[in-house]
Amino acid sequence: MDLIQNATSGGYFTNNEIAELRGKKVQAKISDVDYLKTHPEVEQVIELLYMSVLEHKPPRDQLYVFVANFFRQLNEERQRAMG
Repeated sequence: MDLIQNATSGGYFTNNEIAELRGKKVQAKISDVDYLKTHPEVEQVIELLYMSVLEHKPPRDQLYVFVANFFRQLNEERQRAMG
């Protein structure tokens, strides 16, 4: 049995385990792409957040607060629009 050392954790994987992990990684990527294709609103929300961050340029130590407020406001606007 051939073992390959994982440099990041010092663990060992067989070639079969590595192949299985790679296969799972590919399947996860395909699943993610399929999800994003059927949910274009995800890209729209990310683009809005990105534009808002660039417009307001919050300090690094306030970024998480800024993002939380962004989503809170977005949710409030969505709730108002839904009546």
